[in-house]
Amino acid sequence: MTEGCVICAGPLGEVFPFGDKPKVVRCRVCGTESLRPLPTPEELREHYRNYSLTKSSDEQILFLASLGVETLRFYLGKTELADRPRGDLRFLEVGFGNGAGLFAGSMLGLQTYGVDLDSVCVTNAIDFGRKHSFKMNCFEGTVAALAERPECFDLVKASQILEHVLDPPRFISEVAALQPTGGYLIIECPNNRAAFWFVKNRLRRSLGRLDYYNSLKRMEHLWGYTKKSLALLLEKSGYRVVFLRDYAMGDAIFEPQSVLWYPTLAQGIMHSLKARWWQPVGYAGVRQFDWLASRLFGRGTGLAVLCEKSTAIRSNIVKVTAI
Repeated sequence: MTEGCVICAGPLGEVFPFGDKPKVVRCRVCGTESLRPLPTPEELREHYRNYSLTKSSDEQILFLASLGVETLRFYLGKTELADRPRGDLRFLEVGFGNGAGLFAGSMLGLQTYGVDLDSVCVTNAIDFGRKHSFKMNCFEGTVAALAERPECFDLVKASQILEHVLDPPRFISEVAALQPTGGYLIIECPNNRAAFWFVKNRLRRSLGRLDYYNSLKRMEHLWGYTKKSLALLLEKSGYRVVFLRDYAMGDAIFEPQSVLWYPTLAQGIMHSLKARWWQPVGYAGVRQFDWLASRLFGRGTGLAVLCEKSTAIRSNIVKVTAI
């Protein structure tokens, strides 16, 4: 293949064909994997219109918002923003889905803004915010649509977004354009080197999961990142990595939504016995396996990174601090 990696310009090699579906290519330098061909912007917009995974009950949204408050406290505690009055800080949630992250920012007293591609999500978030007296500003569209607005954002969070975008370097650059020097960016996305994908790849056919390969998913997860490639992408876009780590499913700080999907082992056993169905304990087993893979080998299914916008854009990879 003559095409180069969008992150490091390294050579690409085909590693997996989906038959009549998109194929997977991998960069031989930074390890990033991606689908080819990529969908068009119109196809993506239509796919995410009224997206099913953003549907949550009011009770679930409030629960996730409470977890989201602790997430923001965790990240703010590792920045110089922690010493500033919260009411002076502008916070932007990119791709807010059911709105829980937005409401967490409001609950914490931040000046809260959100942008989402799905008009249904925007309408639902505005209605929910009014119902529960959350103060925030919601916009429909992409990050680029905010470029004409006067606000700069001290803290931007894009959780489970980077794997979905068509052009990752452009997306990060568009976020950087909305932040002052010293602003912070939070990225959470799948870890393409997770141990669980190694197991899942070998069971794909028997489980009927043929639209998946590693962390990639046809039409949705277009990019699979490694710790190396994620750090490189962010630094080349003008950010200094503060920390970067993996995490497991069910982590309430880094992926609160997964707490609803993957019960603890005790909860899974109880639910399976009650329903006389194996799936709850199966999902609990996946969560336990992922936790062990993260703790023992640093190969959990998620990556979380906090970075600070710097004045210089360098091409070398930063030294990543594990926490």
